[in-house]
Amino acid sequence: MIKKAGGKNVTTAVKEAYPRVSFQTFRTWDPDMIFLCGTDRSFISRLQADPLWQGLAAVHHGNIHLFDCGLTCRTGPRIVDMAELLFQTLYA
Repeated sequence: MIKKAGGKNVTTAVKEAYPRVSFQTFRTWDPDMIFLCGTDRSFISRLQADPLWQGLAAVHHGNIHLFDCGLTCRTGPRIVDMAELLFQTLYA
């Protein structure tokens, strides 16, 4: 979906359905945006307060986005809704 919306998924080389990478690897990617799924909105503020994460471009610029797991982790008819939300987030 990220590619379809015009973004670049940095985890494409990780051959897992739900990629897990070390923070060291993640830091080398230094993404412009970070997309997470879940419902805990306070997670974003905790990342922003963490000195390790503050060095990342996405955190520094406030580009951390939390999406509903029903859209991100469960494929189905709502995948179109996810694509639209992702596009709006990338280009709004």
